[in-house]
Amino acid sequence: MLELQTERLRILALAPDHLDLLLRDPEQFEKNMGLRASPSETRKPLNVPLETMIQRVNEDPERYYWYTNWKIILREELAIVGELCFLGAPDAEGQVAVVYGIAEPYQHQGIMTECLRVMLTWAFRQQEVRALIAEVPRDNFAAARVMEKTGAEKLREGGGSCWWKIVKRA
Repeated sequence: MLELQTERLRILALAPDHLDLLLRDPEQFEKNMGLRASPSETRKPLNVPLETMIQRVNEDPERYYWYTNWKIILREELAIVGELCFLGAPDAEGQVAVVYGIAEPYQHQGIMTECLRVMLTWAFRQQEVRALIAEVPRDNFAAARVMEKTGAEKLREGGGSCWWKIVKRA
């Protein structure tokens, strides 16, 4: 399992066996990881079903981190407070897409900005990555602010979404 850290956070890329346990028994997953039981509001899933993640991880196990669920853990509480998922390996142009979310009780504390900065540093160390793309609901001002704070530029708006892009600096 790949782990990134900040002073406040542990960010875990779930290995295939962890992802499978999370799907089957979230409480046991938390216990095995040495975490406190998460309140239900922290279990709001991303737009990518765990079953889909498991399938993609099993298809490309060497690069599972592009397909798996990354859990965001607040160290002081030993609790999962959010999650992030890349939507696949970098495409031919070196772009990776990401979705993310923070449980409501932990929003507006800079956690997602802190997490995304570390994730960007990690992603841009991967030779094939040149840019990160995120689709953010137009009415989610906090998520848009995270994009701005991490140096993203708004690409376009359409429907109920805004697309943001962060380019790797040379």
